Amino acid sequence: MTTREVPRMDELTGGGTGIEVVPPSNLQVGDQLVRPSSSDPSRVEVTDMRFKGYVQVWDTRTGVMSLQPWWLLWQTMRKRRSDGSLVFTQEDPKIPQNHGEDLNCYLHPLSDSYERLQGFGFATCERQHVPHQDGLMRHIRHSHKRLWDFIQSEKEDDRDRKEQEEREKDRALQREFMEVLMQRAVSSPSEDKYLQDVKDTLNLDTPLANVQERPKRAKRPMTDEVKALLREQKRLKRETKTR
Repeated sequence: MTTREVPRMDELTGGGTGIEVVPPSNLQVGDQLVRPSSSDPSRVEVTDMRFKGYVQVWDTRTGVMSLQPWWLLWQTMRKRRSDGSLVFTQEDPKIPQNHGEDLNCYLHPLSDSYERLQGFGFATCERQHVPHQDGLMRHIRHSHKRLWDFIQSEKEDDRDRKEQEEREKDRALQREFMEVLMQRAVSSPSEDKYLQDVKDTLNLDTPLANVQERPKRAKRPMTDEVKALLREQKRLKRETKTR
């Protein structure tokens, strides 16, 4: 690969391509930086996105573009590597870039979310070629705070909706279960059959715990003396009633 020779000073400052560059920015022409108020009626707004004094240069090995001040361009264009090759060139070497996942900001016109978000009043962003999702989220969190809050709010709404759907499913299962129990309770001829139907409905591996009556205590045999005493008590009660 061949690179340009070091340009002359008149080439660098002669007003050629790259002297006026539109820098990457979230601002647009017409954006108001300071809105008029009762205390200060003046208004500051963006009228032009062009600025002078910087030129585009590309790394001769990676092809990455950067902006350099033109008054230091004579020094920038003389930088060389250890092998003697120039570090920068003013002509785009067209080296393919490895952008990883090559993601666009959600507010970029090429993003799938662009049209939907425009309906909420978000400004356009030119950020693209983000290599991974984590980098995209960092860009949104730091550069688009309102969009970041909007995304977090949508996530919370989605989580609440899923929880509500789960609760509705649980209620539907409970209603279905109670309907089955009521139908079987009507058709069951006995309590034992009803308990068996409940156990089959619940699909229990162990039988239901039944409440059993306490076993009756066996009576002790009475001796002749006890029997005689009971007879005497009955006789005395009869005599008391006849008096």
